[in-house]
Amino acid sequence: MFSFTRLFFGILLSASAVNAQVRLNRKIIEFGVVKAGEAHIATVTITTVGVKQIDVQRADVSCTSCTVVQMTPTTLAPGEKLKASIRFAPPIGESGFVQRDVAFITSDSPALPPKV
Repeated sequence: MFSFTRLFFGILLSASAVNAQVRLNRKIIEFGVVKAGEAHIATVTITTVGVKQIDVQRADVSCTSCTVVQMTPTTLAPGEKLKASIRFAPPIGESGFVQRDVAFITSDSPALPPKV
């Protein structure tokens, strides 16, 4: 059995939190215990909170063999939202506590993206 306890979401922006142009609705996802070979899926919402449009270009993952993000790159007007589906499936043979990261690359903060 594979024990996956937490997938952390952290927002890192090149501007201060007051000037941030995008926000994630969740910072932590806890899947609990996940058996190797099984998949768990969570949804994250990205929202533009500033006064300019933001390009959501892609999502980079820290584990390409176990984490997949499904979303459509798009341009969001102020107040618009984009849902991203995060699928985690631990490979057979891996066990213990695991933390994975997903970074959303946007035109707002390409150097320090909102991080899942």
